Amino acid sequence: MRCFVIGGTGRLGAMLTDHLASRGHDVRVATRSPKRRMSLPAGASAVAFDLRAPSAAALRGVDRVFCIMPRGVALEVAEERALLAALASEGVSRVVLVTGLGVDRAPSSPLYRLEATFAQSALAHAVLRPNYMLQNLCASPLCEAIAEEHEIALAAGDARVSYIDARDVAEVAARAMIDDAWPHGALDLTGGESVDYHQIAETITRHLGVTIRYRSITEDEARAELERAGAAQETIAARLGFASLTRQGAFAPVTDAVQLVLGRAPRTLEAFVREHVRCWT
Repeated sequence: MRCFVIGGTGRLGAMLTDHLASRGHDVRVATRSPKRRMSLPAGASAVAFDLRAPSAAALRGVDRVFCIMPRGVALEVAEERALLAALASEGVSRVVLVTGLGVDRAPSSPLYRLEATFAQSALAHAVLRPNYMLQNLCASPLCEAIAEEHEIALAAGDARVSYIDARDVAEVAARAMIDDAWPHGALDLTGGESVDYHQIAETITRHLGVTIRYRSITEDEARAELERAGAAQETIAARLGFASLTRQGAFAPVTDAVQLVLGRAPRTLEAFVREHVRCWT
């Protein structure tokens, strides 16, 4: 099966590309710079493709498409319609769109509009809405704060979050792409447990052998830290918005979607920390 991955140079897209290619599928990875050196598995190739000016030719012969918006990209309405037109013109049989947990309750979000655009089209598609991913704990700026300051400082209060492992999301996405029995509609993807940041700090402490503490900070403190780091105002607004939703419990619910699709429980925080403990050393 020929699969086309939009967002394949990011963390989740790369995991999906590896998963599909290892199972013998012909994978094309969309990139604006196909001549740039990329590390791709056997069976995968880079193809020139610009989300803002999508070329139907790049999609020729493609059966299934995975789409996740690259960081910082928000399509205009006309660009969304151009993307769907390109997909439809080449007879793509199914699209798997990844947005985020809670997007369906955030009408001001560009991803809300993107979901709506797909819903109004005739394209067969599925929508995956994953929660915060455990891999974020090993990414900047959390990783550095844990390794160097021995703390997690967030404006999250005592809220709980049902973190999910990105590998589970990639496996669900792969199943959605290649399984003809996959239903239409949307799935909220979460881990199997909802934990607060005190528990996350305690789990890392236990495996790292160094005391990690969680410090709940105010929105003003969070804003000041982001400004000191040179974050753009748009980025600051987005992060504070997510922090507010977190405190309200928006990311606490646990769903059985991973169990339903993969036939097994989601990977756990405990297992993730044990496996990735070196990223905080």
